[in-house]
Amino acid sequence: MLTARRRRRTAGTALAGVLAIISVMTMGGAPGWAASGDARRELLTRLERGATTTWVMRTRFHRETPAGPLDATLEQLNRQPDWLTAGFGSVRGVWNGQTVDCANAPGGKLCGPAAAVDPTIGARTSIKALRTATGSRGTARVRRDGSTRAAGRRGRCFSVVPRRDRTDRRTVTQYCLTRDGIPLRVRVRRTDSDDTATARKIRTTVTDADFERLLRGYPISPPP
Repeated sequence: MLTARRRRRTAGTALAGVLAIISVMTMGGAPGWAASGDARRELLTRLERGATTTWVMRTRFHRETPAGPLDATLEQLNRQPDWLTAGFGSVRGVWNGQTVDCANAPGGKLCGPAAAVDPTIGARTSIKALRTATGSRGTARVRRDGSTRAAGRRGRCFSVVPRRDRTDRRTVTQYCLTRDGIPLRVRVRRTDSDDTATARKIRTTVTDADFERLLRGYPISPPP
């Protein structure tokens, strides 16, 4: 059985890996490589739409490892360039042009030093990196992977799989996205873990009050 400290450490590692994908955040064709080019174009199109879509989302996170399963509820806010994800006793993201890295600690709610966010780094930069990685000379390929329904919405799924000559070929990332780019499910399968984040409740209107609610009680300067 995992100790409380070990569970927190495992949870933090899981959160960091999955949030990097979720923060970027397009119904069902049959899986396969036959339409790889079309699948890539559709995935990138939906991700591009997601870069301008807003949402408040409650998500179920599930992780499978040899040490045992891990489950948690995450809450995500997306209103680029601002975004936050709360879960595992922490809040991370970007708010008011500054990084947010806060957590519940034995001494109370604490935050790491805020830093200015480079405006050239964000969702579109991550999409550009994925476009390069899945290009003709890239390290991965895209396939359609059926469709799914979550939180009352329907989405199409795509898997990004490293090419056969890659040493990391066992890492597979699956995106299940609505037409406007909302991530209904994101799954990352590695040799030693299987992480899945599935949307349970979605609202597409995001206000300042939503951000303030997640940050309430943390020592963060309010927006000017």
